[in-house]
Amino acid sequence: MLPSRNPFLRPAPMAPEEIGDAGAAEFPNSPHVTDPRPKIDCAARTSAPVLLNWLPVGRPCAGTVEISGGDTLPLDNVVLAKLDVPDTPELRARLTELTCPDGVELQPANNYEARDPSGYVFVTVDRSGKVTNVRIRSGWTDHIRPDAFPTVLFTTYMTAVQRALAVELSHRPESPSNQPAPDDTYTDPAELSFEEWVSRTQSRLNAIDAEYDAIRRQQQARAAEDVTEIRSPLGYLTMHMRGGGPVSINGDPQALDNPSDTVLSEEILQLFVRAGLGVAPDGESRPTQSRGSSDDAYDEDFSEIDMFEDWND
Repeated sequence: MLPSRNPFLRPAPMAPEEIGDAGAAEFPNSPHVTDPRPKIDCAARTSAPVLLNWLPVGRPCAGTVEISGGDTLPLDNVVLAKLDVPDTPELRARLTELTCPDGVELQPANNYEARDPSGYVFVTVDRSGKVTNVRIRSGWTDHIRPDAFPTVLFTTYMTAVQRALAVELSHRPESPSNQPAPDDTYTDPAELSFEEWVSRTQSRLNAIDAEYDAIRRQQQARAAEDVTEIRSPLGYLTMHMRGGGPVSINGDPQALDNPSDTVLSEEILQLFVRAGLGVAPDGESRPTQSRGSSDDAYDEDFSEIDMFEDWND
């Protein structure tokens, strides 16, 4: 159980289990007292939802807050929450695998290729993540079962898109427009009275809550969208899409056991072209549904797809 939002405005004693991994808050004369000098450390292992339930990082707290029972919580010892983005060995290894395949660091290019572990399925995408070429080597059925082929294909495609995204973003210059403009109205929090600081913090928390709720509503709306099916020209493969992004690829094992590698390669490319995720040999992309318009094609193509979702599994 997480603490209620804005705890310093509506404080109440919290048992250690109510804080969870963030640490325990113990108060004098409370049933959970172990230290008469209370200290809340929320920075240990926190996540975005926890961050929204605590005050933003700004300055050391000063003063006290009255809690139920007549006790007071000295704010001098309170450590405010901060967002800790995971930096795990697995994540670093995955990023290295994407940006430095075979030990060679990739530089921004027009095309990025990925291959499956067997080395029989190759998918090439352009810098915006659209499939430009698919190559299936002859004899692939000796290494990949036909019923497993659609999953192998989808995974290889996702790896190619992730590689394009990782390399492009790692070499993308920071836009000057992203720099915050100087704020002439800035006031050092240390110069504010405690009441004014709490008032400003309340306003900031309300704004964060509103933004978080808007994101949650948007995600719920996408999850409620119907899944559409896109079939390849010969019907060997079917792509399931939701919200403009691919969800999975299915196929007919019996049909996949027969076509030549050339026919299958073309069948796959045309599947992505039909879904608006590929570029036809004539250089045109023919989506079956509108994907909107944008001056920045790179941002448009990736805005609706969480290409790094599997990193968090």
